[in-house]
Amino acid sequence: MREDDLLQKLQQFWGITPEIIVPNGDDTLVLKHDSDKLLLLTVDTGLENVHFTTKILSFREIGYRICAGALSDIAAMGGIPLTILVDLEVPPYLNENNIISIYQGIKELQENYHFSIGGGNIVKGSRLRLTITVLGEVEKDYYLTRSGVKNGDYIYVTGDLGRTLMFLDSIYGLLEIDKEVLKILREKFAYPEPRINLMKELKQKYRINAAIDISDGLGLDLSRMAKMSGMDIFIEGESIPLHPEVKKLDFEKKLLLLKAIQSGEEYEVAFSSPDDISHPLVTKIGHAADGTGRIIMRLEGEDKEISQMGYDHLEELNK
Repeated sequence: MREDDLLQKLQQFWGITPEIIVPNGDDTLVLKHDSDKLLLLTVDTGLENVHFTTKILSFREIGYRICAGALSDIAAMGGIPLTILVDLEVPPYLNENNIISIYQGIKELQENYHFSIGGGNIVKGSRLRLTITVLGEVEKDYYLTRSGVKNGDYIYVTGDLGRTLMFLDSIYGLLEIDKEVLKILREKFAYPEPRINLMKELKQKYRINAAIDISDGLGLDLSRMAKMSGMDIFIEGESIPLHPEVKKLDFEKKLLLLKAIQSGEEYEVAFSSPDDISHPLVTKIGHAADGTGRIIMRLEGEDKEISQMGYDHLEELNK
């Protein structure tokens, strides 16, 4: 069972009403709002021992990280958050201070992005689960979807990639990394920065045709954007942005780049534009051409299809 295949089969149950502009299948649902704005609606869940563990993250960091993941969907649509709902499942080992710490992590983002906590739900359960529902808004004539990539567009990504997967690989003994560098990897894992302000700035200066947040890995997420747009995307592997300290690690460059492609829950944004964009937080990594949804990466003189490189939430159910 693959996540994308299951979602396609579930589409028959969703239905489309007149107020729905962009249905389920993009980063957020898009709804009619008023004469100038559209509403954005999205939800994200973090489940203990699947998306996080309390052995690695503090409760404050858990609140921040899960909320940041939900806000990243709003960023990918070019919008801003208005309010959120917090649904918390509380296991027996959690106390009141732990719960307050989770909300303190959410509050950090609230102060930076000026949304309200509109309410939510708290229930007891067997393990910690945090679900964040975000209501946002976007300009009616300039919202971003996955399906807007045009022939000849450049492909860009924000920030740097790979630190999340490299941190987890190090924690679980798959990579040996210096403690000082490990702190830098952990910072990205615990405190990802939703690119709401950056995407708002880029929209004001440049033409952006399509976007997607990188939650399941660059290869897999780009393939979703390419398929919905009827394009192939060609990536220059050497252009994939790595953190300066990651570049210094004593590993083959090819290994570092493959980690960057596979790394999920980065919460950066990949997007397409016909413009030549210059920004310190944005890197051009390739271009698009008419095609069938393939993602082709050129690295060390060889072309490799990376369309399935990433994390699929349901694939392990087949094993």
